[in-house]
Amino acid sequence: MAAKVVARVRNTPVSLRGAGAIVTANTMPDDFARRAIEDRPEEMRNPARGEADARRWEAGKRTAGRALCQSVGVPKRVDHEVRRREIAEAVWRIAAGRGLPAATLREVAAEAGVSMRLVQYYFDTKERLLVGALDLLTREFGERMRQRFAALGRPATPQEFMRIVLLEVLPTDERGLMMSRVQSAYFAAALTDPVLAATARSADDTMPQQALESVLSAQLHRAVEAGEVAADIDVLMEARELGALAAGLASMIVVGARTPAEAVDVVSYRLDCLFRSR
Repeated sequence: MAAKVVARVRNTPVSLRGAGAIVTANTMPDDFARRAIEDRPEEMRNPARGEADARRWEAGKRTAGRALCQSVGVPKRVDHEVRRREIAEAVWRIAAGRGLPAATLREVAAEAGVSMRLVQYYFDTKERLLVGALDLLTREFGERMRQRFAALGRPATPQEFMRIVLLEVLPTDERGLMMSRVQSAYFAAALTDPVLAATARSADDTMPQQALESVLSAQLHRAVEAGEVAADIDVLMEARELGALAAGLASMIVVGARTPAEAVDVVSYRLDCLFRSR
């Protein structure tokens, strides 16, 4: 049985049921005001009272409508992308702390503070939940990298470009450390889950490490053409070495074998040596 909601407008109790109001998730505050509050009184219809009184009356109706909405618990408009991200971040926290197998629909719902039905509304199976969370994680890595380039304020030189890319691989802050732990949890799960293993590949069927090497190779070719590195270097092997160096350092930071500062120093040293070799 629907709860009877009574609002007091101009010291007069008004029942939503008596006013013929129908409370739905799509009903907006002004709709409640129009349905629950009687039309403008006679004195407000008199032009002699002026437009100021009419405006005050309309403002009162909107305020009362919002109050009625709050009293009946009408759901707010939801940004679905924000809600999907909140659920995905719950997966990340579980994966980082307890491993990916612990990220069941029920556990994710509890971590996100929502119902399991809501989780299933956005991700109807655990498989889609994990794949969707990984996709959002990849997007965040890309966004963090874009922010680094934007902070530079100008086009990056090949050395600057490579430094930004390699340092983004390293978890140098709390957020980055959490993301790297999540990524490690996915890699571990992918050893026995072919769906996750396939998801780890990009649209052109390359692994993230190969994509990193491709970016580094392109910048090294730029550096060779600009005379910033020795012309006789093996671009592909240098890119693979740098990619492996960053990946290894990232893993060492995750397990506590290296500090972020030490890892940054190693990357910087290697790049300086490479660009001094011309």
